[in-house]
Amino acid sequence: MLEQMGKKKRKKQQREMIRLISNNYIRDMIIPRQHVERPAITLDCAEYERIKENSRNMAEKLKAEGERLVKEQEQKLSGVAERKKHLQKCQIKTDYDLGDVSENKASSILAEANQRIFERDMEIKIFNELIEDAKSHATHDLQVKEKHTIEQHNVAEDKLNRLQPFTPHAGIEHLSGISLTTSDEIRLSNNF
Repeated sequence: MLEQMGKKKRKKQQREMIRLISNNYIRDMIIPRQHVERPAITLDCAEYERIKENSRNMAEKLKAEGERLVKEQEQKLSGVAERKKHLQKCQIKTDYDLGDVSENKASSILAEANQRIFERDMEIKIFNELIEDAKSHATHDLQVKEKHTIEQHNVAEDKLNRLQPFTPHAGIEHLSGISLTTSDEIRLSNNF
């Protein structure tokens, strides 16, 4: 039974088709039905008049609202145009003013930069002088210390020379300024 109902539905659903053949292709086209049933609405005459009046009122309201929006938009545009003109006038004035201001600012910045460079150069010069003074003082202190060390060494050597007994070997070294080797020392000591 279900199969029969399915077949009936298929028959109702099938529509008339035409096969269209041209040079390039073959196409199947469905022919639409001539009569398409649409649901119909029936209204009372009074109900129809009420809907008609409401639609007229609604149309008038929508039209008035549209006009109001258009006027608001025009007012906004005119306000924007006025502000734009005012800004352009201000821009023209400020362009001239900005040129003077920028020149003054540039010259003041240049003067300030030159002043800073001069101050930095002076600081560098002072530091270099301090470094040179420190070097000379350090060199002087080192020379004084070395002189003092040499003097102490000489004093200690003199004391040592005074305390040591005089030997012929020391006398020969002292006179000639040449130190002798041990074999030479032995020969000299045997000769004396």
